[in-house]
Amino acid sequence: MIHITLPDGSVKEYPKGVTGLEIAKNISEGLARNVLAVQIRFPEVKDSHGDEKGNHLIWDATRPIDSDASVKLLTWNDAEGKATMWHSSAHLMAEAIEMLYPGVKFGIGPDIESGFYYDIDFGDKAVSSDDFPKIESKILELAREKQSFRRKDVPKAEAIDYFTRKGDEYKIELLNDLKDGEITFYESGRFTDLCRGPHLPDTGFIKAVKLLNIAGAYWRSDESRKQLTRIYGITFPKQKELDDYLILLEEAKKRDHRKLGKEMELFTFSQKVGLGLPLWLPRGAMLRERLEMFLKKVQKKAGYEPVICPHIGNVELYKTSGHYQKYGESSFRPISTPVPGEEFFLKPMNCPHHCEVYKSKPHSYRDLPVRYAEFGTVYRYEQSGELHGLTRVRGFTQDDAHIFCTPEQVKDEFKGVMDIVMLIFKALDFKDFIVQISLRDVQNKEKYIGSDENWERAEKAILEVAEERKLNSVIVPGEAAFYGPKMDFMVKDALGRKWQLGTIQVDYNLPERFELEYIGADNQKHRPVMIHRAPFGSMERFVAVLLEHTAGNFPLWLTPDQAIILPISEKYQGYAEKILNLLNNSEIRSRIDDRNEKAGKKIRDAELSKIPYMLVVGEREENEGSVSVRKHSQGDLGPRKVEEFISYIQSEVKKELGEIEQA
Repeated sequence: MIHITLPDGSVKEYPKGVTGLEIAKNISEGLARNVLAVQIRFPEVKDSHGDEKGNHLIWDATRPIDSDASVKLLTWNDAEGKATMWHSSAHLMAEAIEMLYPGVKFGIGPDIESGFYYDIDFGDKAVSSDDFPKIESKILELAREKQSFRRKDVPKAEAIDYFTRKGDEYKIELLNDLKDGEITFYESGRFTDLCRGPHLPDTGFIKAVKLLNIAGAYWRSDESRKQLTRIYGITFPKQKELDDYLILLEEAKKRDHRKLGKEMELFTFSQKVGLGLPLWLPRGAMLRERLEMFLKKVQKKAGYEPVICPHIGNVELYKTSGHYQKYGESSFRPISTPVPGEEFFLKPMNCPHHCEVYKSKPHSYRDLPVRYAEFGTVYRYEQSGELHGLTRVRGFTQDDAHIFCTPEQVKDEFKGVMDIVMLIFKALDFKDFIVQISLRDVQNKEKYIGSDENWERAEKAILEVAEERKLNSVIVPGEAAFYGPKMDFMVKDALGRKWQLGTIQVDYNLPERFELEYIGADNQKHRPVMIHRAPFGSMERFVAVLLEHTAGNFPLWLTPDQAIILPISEKYQGYAEKILNLLNNSEIRSRIDDRNEKAGKKIRDAELSKIPYMLVVGEREENEGSVSVRKHSQGDLGPRKVEEFISYIQSEVKKELGEIEQA
């Protein structure tokens, strides 16, 4: 017999070899009908402190458990349950495609945050989104067969022989990277795949399917390799859930920051300038400037000092920091100079530069903490297929800051950064978020730099702060930066989508690599601790998320144009300019639409541009010294004296900013 500990703390005895599905049936048949997979933890797996907090493994609900373990039964309501269904759906799609297009070859087919994809080599067969209905029909046909997923350990030679006979060179290449004893196949219906799992008990759980998109994807993300066809899809256990998702998808299309950015004239891209290099248009630049001014004001009150660093750095700088060894491949190629052997890189990150700023003069413990802040533009090479609007670019500006402090100051400084992040979320109406605490993977220490002692101290500080602040947090082993653990803020937008906004990282390692020092109260040299932080993350990504979260309806204090003046004909251009001067002198951002268009067209275009207030002016307004006010998405508010409108806008902005400052 073995002992199984359930989430409520109860312990039950079961025969060795019991499965998660059998445990569920023992509890209730209703639960068993909804179990998709199990989360399992074996007590012999321990963390770096020797505590029994090993990694939580996700297993098939039908996989035998042979020793004492803690088990959580996963359903569709769990993220891991959804991931299991979507991974199984990728296999099911592959089976359907193999039946419809014999001879195709397969790359990889993982679950993703919303659904799944599979990379496929169709050879000389032409496939497009027009083929989606017949593929979806075949997937549902196979799902109704309730095919079981069977896991099988396979020797490496046998696995290579299978895919050699099948003629699937992509799977053979993946096998070459694996060792004997760690290779498993999953069989379902007429399809066999190289896979770690886990998978559903059977395909009958899949009741609704939608293929969403088709794109090109280079094999193993290498632009020199063959481009495969990537098909994205999503499945659900009920048709209604798919219908609701598709409605959400349509709303997401309306909120797409690329669409809104064009309509609102915020940013553009140019092939001649280069892929992934956004050009900020005047209104977009104004928006960014407002965000920067807001954060700079907050930072000044918090004791940050501005610094400015160059856009390039000597390769030795990044070798010292360790970034070159870890991320050299994702940087742009080195820039050579006339001096033999001298190379520079486009700056891929700001922290090494800030280390050198700190090192430029001696410091006493009385000087600390030192807080350097910079809106620093960095450059990283992203493959063309990975680029996406402002969320994935090759040049972006980080609201970067680095705090150098004593070990005793770490927790207070960390809390101070959290206060700034919370203020930003309040200002921009991000109400729903959790914090993700990313720790080192103790089983793969070679991925990281620095001593165990430094890592344990850094992780302890973050975990204690999260506990003291009673944060809604999740701990994710293995996701730390290579130089230290971090806390990321995962925000849900208005459509319920998760985004990573804001990060704080505790770093004992770069100060060692750069030999940073301060003189302590004991008159001896000590190493400072370095805290990396970026509340926005990158300005590009943040603006993209903000656009989609607000659907372009920014708060009045932030929006680039607070009002637009719409003269009904050229005759009233002079009066419109008089109003413009009054508004601008009252620090109300406004402009005139002086196009030779009808008032109705101007109003529609202003609505499309999400401008909060439209001021229509004609003969009556000029005679009365008034404006006819329309509010975005609400319509006509009637006439108002210009002074009255100015007072109204100023009070609205003051109210918004007052609520933020009180947060």
